[in-house]
Amino acid sequence: QFMPAGQSLQADDVSGSLRAGGRIGRLRWSSPTLAVEVHDARIAWRVAPLLRGQLRLHELQAASITLTPQGEASSEPLEPPQQLVLPLQVELPFRADRITWAAASPVTIDGLAGSYRYDGEQHRLAVDRLDLAQGRYALQATLQAQAPMALAATASASLHQSLPGSTGTLQALLQASAQGPLAGADARLDITASLRPAEDAGTPAAPLRADLQARIAPWASQPLLQAAAELQGLDLAALWPQAPGTRLSGSAGLQPTEGGWILQATLRNYYANPMATGED
Repeated sequence: QFMPAGQSLQADDVSGSLRAGGRIGRLRWSSPTLAVEVHDARIAWRVAPLLRGQLRLHELQAASITLTPQGEASSEPLEPPQQLVLPLQVELPFRADRITWAAASPVTIDGLAGSYRYDGEQHRLAVDRLDLAQGRYALQATLQAQAPMALAATASASLHQSLPGSTGTLQALLQASAQGPLAGADARLDITASLRPAEDAGTPAAPLRADLQARIAPWASQPLLQAAAELQGLDLAALWPQAPGTRLSGSAGLQPTEGGWILQATLRNYYANPMATGED
């Protein structure tokens, strides 16, 4: 009865104590646009730090989390934040065996593990591991609690790409970063990413290179302001599970104009044809 209008919260098979934590067999939160269902959640914490303005959890984990979009997403523009201040300092390790985005094209993340901390001035997020598609990812990010809410994030990943015309795979390393302020409607983020073969991949050298640079306005109706990419031998399926298998090479650039966009691209795609020899 304390939930906002249109939202509901249900919990089943709950055991434990308010003092130390416990287990929730099933927890479901629902709103007009999203439903979240958690199975086998375990929480361990201590009450005493609350008296010092601190929320410290020793364990927060779930066997599975399913997010299901429902209804129509809001078309209202996002309101630019000016601050993200919490009433307590927070220390929170987390784990989730499987997270599923149950949309028309489902996406599954396995083995999520990391930690979150808030010291009153900065939010710190560390994702030690998550498995998505053909990659294993890690992330480090800090965000100021007060304006200008400077964000600094770096991500790394180890990816496995199939080799054209072969049953072998190539190990590749991804490095990416995002820098810039988040507060206010004029916030701008600079994003860079690069992909290279791993030096110790143990497979024959294969042409692989990808460099991406982009500038975005996160709170604008059209957030992408500019983007450029240089590609060689890129398999999109290694980065995103719903993408087709590719072997893209070339360059592309995107610039906004008053009447729309200017796209300049020179791309080619290689794939092995089992019914013929050579390249198509």
